[in-house]
Amino acid sequence: MRRISFIFAILGIFLLIVFLFFIPNKELKNVKDLNKTINNEKVILSGVVQNEKTSNKFRLFNINKINVICSGCKSYSGKFVKIKGVIDDYEGKKEVRVLEIQEG
Repeated sequence: MRRISFIFAILGIFLLIVFLFFIPNKELKNVKDLNKTINNEKVILSGVVQNEKTSNKFRLFNINKINVICSGCKSYSGKFVKIKGVIDDYEGKKEVRVLEIQEG
């Protein structure tokens, strides 16, 4: 009985790993798409950085009217960027926290 339970546990872990790598990220194009997401959902976003604010620990970008938070990033003002991130909720407003950012 323990062997069967162990086999099912290993198969379940393997299935979760497959889901982690093969479920596609959701692409955001505008604020309506952002409102359809849930917290901690992985997303992809691309566009020109329209507005940028700097703080001591992070930068706040505005891309397609979507707030993007990036800690330790350089300035991307006026440049086209591709972002992979997760949805975060701050004071009742949804924003994207950057995991990976590419210029161009």
